[in-house]
Amino acid sequence: MLSHIEQIRDESMKNIKSATLLIVVALLTISIVVQPSAANPTTRQQSLKAYIDARYDEGVTEAGYTLVPGEAKRVEATYGAMAVLDVLGYLDARPAPVAMDIIKNWTWKLQWKPPVSADDKRFGGFSSFISGNPDINTNYMAVKLYQILWEQESSPSPPFNMGDVEINGTRSMSFINRTQAESGGFGETEGSSPDLITTYEAIASLYILAEIESELGNAVTATDYYNKTSLINWIESCRVGNAYKLSPAYEGVGVSPTAAAIMI
Repeated sequence: MLSHIEQIRDESMKNIKSATLLIVVALLTISIVVQPSAANPTTRQQSLKAYIDARYDEGVTEAGYTLVPGEAKRVEATYGAMAVLDVLGYLDARPAPVAMDIIKNWTWKLQWKPPVSADDKRFGGFSSFISGNPDINTNYMAVKLYQILWEQESSPSPPFNMGDVEINGTRSMSFINRTQAESGGFGETEGSSPDLITTYEAIASLYILAEIESELGNAVTATDYYNKTSLINWIESCRVGNAYKLSPAYEGVGVSPTAAAIMI
């Protein structure tokens, strides 16, 4: 039992790191708004922008961000950078500070699609880097990145021509659907043990994609891609008093799984 719990803990650590990203963004925003008078020669916001810009990698047909300058573009870095730029209003500038059309093109390349067979476990999922193995965590960050790009593309005065690259939302929804375990929770990949943070990422992704698909004119409903009854029952099996465990097999309750359960 202990080794099983340790395995679940190890599998969920990267999910916990990604789940804290929004908190980090919020803290960064607060620190930027409340600037100390001694923040010279540049403001904290300028320093942050310079830090992000140093990781921007723009090519002819694709653009994104790297975790470390000079390394390959990754969805973790690109989603994180675009989320911060969006929160701070940089993406509303005209001209935009980044080439969002080719960022979308790079994001499209992260999704597994034909000629890969639809029976392949990777089909429809988004990976961290091109040709990497997808999981719910990397898929979630790609979907959130796609949401940011879509909101810019579908704004009242869209300054970008991104319609030639159409990310397939229903394929990603099918990928997510395959990761729901018989117990009702969602695991990182098909057949893996579910946990609450991964389950939140899966459900959040389904509803984001369903909304975009609906705006594109496609009749897609998020609830068609998961079993709601078994999901609710599984979430309740994680509950202890007024808090939640990461999974039914986990030893103790925590803030992150409780937040994930409430958000779901």
